[in-house]
Amino acid sequence: MESECRRPAVPFTNFKFQVSSFNPFTLIELLVVIAIISILMALLLPALYRAKEVAKCIVCAGNLRQIGIAENLYVVDFSPYYNPWEMENGVKWYDNEAFREYMNAPKDNSGYPIGILCANSYAVLHATSNYPGMSRSYGRNHENTRRPEYGDHRSVYIAINAVQSPSIHPLDMDAMAGGETTMNDRGNFVDENNPSDSSKYGATAYRHFNRPVRSSASSANVLYFDMHVQTTLREYLTGKYMDWATETQRIWLYWWK
Repeated sequence: MESECRRPAVPFTNFKFQVSSFNPFTLIELLVVIAIISILMALLLPALYRAKEVAKCIVCAGNLRQIGIAENLYVVDFSPYYNPWEMENGVKWYDNEAFREYMNAPKDNSGYPIGILCANSYAVLHATSNYPGMSRSYGRNHENTRRPEYGDHRSVYIAINAVQSPSIHPLDMDAMAGGETTMNDRGNFVDENNPSDSSKYGATAYRHFNRPVRSSASSANVLYFDMHVQTTLREYLTGKYMDWATETQRIWLYWWK
């Protein structure tokens, strides 16, 4: 028995298909949209660049803190001296066997893991392996041993109790080349692409927030003798904020209070 609720078949020819009308954008509307997007990108890109620079700076500071841990371990094991800038046999501080062991550096390679070096440095930007050299990323304060007039203080072996106000004197920091830094910035901190120039050896690398070039925000990450790390303005390390040139020296020379 057929169900009474069954509906009669509807002929296919009764369906009507309707196509909605479409109004395309005019050229002016399209140009307005492109202009708005361009303005938004112009507003956002500097903020994105700043965020990227901040992130790189934080990672770099973290690397220096790890170096600081290794430096502190050296002081504990070889008390009362800090890791010397250069040993009597000519081995630089970053090649010191004990220091490399504290840093977990590979024994079959003279370099360091790329992750422990500054991302903005020549060592990383032009790396040809996963173990670039430390000397084109970070450097030791070499000012303490440079000048004969420093007298008895002029030594690569610095005792803990000889350091006055350790929180203001730099130990290790961002460097251009040579694994060393001095208080004379030499005006060459800009070019990370050519640190082989001898004039860049010993130059501090103010590679953080250096846009525009040599801006007031140009900074270097610095590990101080008390093992704290701070992002330090170029203008501070080169003496612009000092009243006298001798006060600039006091920052770089460990025996000044």
